[in-house]
Amino acid sequence: MNSLRTAVTVKAWRAALLRSKSFGARTRSFPVVATKFRFRAYISTAPRLQNTFQSHCDSVSNAPHLLPTYKPDPATPQTLTEKIVQRYSVGLAPGKVVKSGDYVTIKPHHCMTHDNSWPVAQKFMAIGASKIKDSRQIVITIDHDVTNKPEANLKKYRLTDEFATKQGVDGYGAGRGIGHQIMIEEGYAWPSTLTVASDSHSNVYGGVGRVFPVDEMLVSWYRAKATSAARSDSPSKDHISTIAPIVAGPNSVKIATPLKDLEAQDISINKAYLVSCTNSRASDIAAAARVFRQASNDGKPARVAPGVKLFVAAASIPEQQIAEEAGDWQVLLDAGAEALPSGCAQCIGLGPGLLEPGEVGISASNRNYKGRMGSVEAKAYLASPEVVAASALKGKIAGPGWYHKPEGVKKIIIGE
Repeated sequence: MNSLRTAVTVKAWRAALLRSKSFGARTRSFPVVATKFRFRAYISTAPRLQNTFQSHCDSVSNAPHLLPTYKPDPATPQTLTEKIVQRYSVGLAPGKVVKSGDYVTIKPHHCMTHDNSWPVAQKFMAIGASKIKDSRQIVITIDHDVTNKPEANLKKYRLTDEFATKQGVDGYGAGRGIGHQIMIEEGYAWPSTLTVASDSHSNVYGGVGRVFPVDEMLVSWYRAKATSAARSDSPSKDHISTIAPIVAGPNSVKIATPLKDLEAQDISINKAYLVSCTNSRASDIAAAARVFRQASNDGKPARVAPGVKLFVAAASIPEQQIAEEAGDWQVLLDAGAEALPSGCAQCIGLGPGLLEPGEVGISASNRNYKGRMGSVEAKAYLASPEVVAASALKGKIAGPGWYHKPEGVKKIIIGE
């Protein structure tokens, strides 16, 4: 029986691998923004494969015996990060083993750029280059300024479109989604690959494959494949049960305050944002919708507080479609939220609904330094989708009511 389970698991793994390399399999159709850019359909895992690995391995009692126990002992052990960089390094001296602190030249698996970094293409043409060496390596997305309609911006989009079409690279038009979401959604950023983007948020790709259930089979695989002698520079261990909801700000990610402390201060807000590549996927939209649903179940008004505006923009068209199918998108609209096209929106300080002088905003995005989301005379806080929704509902910085602060957590100011 164990042999059969193993065979089924391997077969499922191979099927999943094949699916990841073949974007033509089991696609879903979504509206496409008018553009010449090629639209690659969203891929969803077949229902019969979604739980295959976990369901077949949970009951494998002798998992450690199913994997080889022999491991060669490398002369220079490497961490996982060092192994990945080694794989994508070029021009290394024979026998060179990449270690932390080395300077290397890499050939990335994929490279992404967007409309805000259009000068990259201009520089490419200015130096007399005519053809990208590997068109399959490059991904171009239009996501930063999608609500800006002046002719100058539309011209930039046309030129970007023409460049992508001429070079034969994968391009995604305005409103299709945020580049970072697309990189993961469409399989460009994949576990054990090295991907580069002309944007400071591209480091989020490192989280791909990092949150998942751990069972005996997986632990055994780690033991069989890991290099035991490798050491990380700064290992850390955190007890998740001790983590309390934290709000960052105002106007700095370096100032972190427990939610309960800010709730006690009755900080009124003017605007709330459920946007960006950080917290606007279907799961985030569902978390925000849950807050309004709970208010309705408790017999309280399930609407955005008077004097407050709530803006929502999904990370991509597929993510919005999922939220619509689940009913979560409509819950937010019924609550009074204003829907925006999929894009970076107010997170980057573009489009409607920016913070005005003297206003206070709370956002489920990634940056809040002074002036980023509007006026330099405004205050911006960062929080989870639930806290943003609860704040919009109550008109002040607040939580949904189901969080409890652990003991011993104080206000934290990290550096300057």
